[in-house]
Amino acid sequence: MELEKRIRKTVLSPPELVGSYKGYSIVDYNGLFYGIPQSLGSVDLTEKKNRNRKEVLVEEDHAELEKRIRNVLLSHSESSV
Repeated sequence: MELEKRIRKTVLSPPELVGSYKGYSIVDYNGLFYGIPQSLGSVDLTEKKNRNRKEVLVEEDHAELEKRIRNVLLSHSESSV
C-alpha cells in the first residue's frame, strides 16, 4: 500500500514543500527529497538542470536528507576555521 501511494505521488504530484531544516527548504518531488539552500531563492525542480545543481542535495529518505544537510554544514564550518 505504501509503495502504491508513493508511485501515485511520483506520477501525479508537483514539487511539494514539506518543511525546512537549518537553512534548507525540504521539497518532496518524484519520490525523492530535495534540500535546497534557502539562499538560492525559488528553484523550479521540474527543470532537470535545477535538480542537478551542485548546491541541491537529494536523498530517498527525509531523515537521510537532514543527516546529509548536517554533514554539509559541519564540513563548511570546519573548512572556514
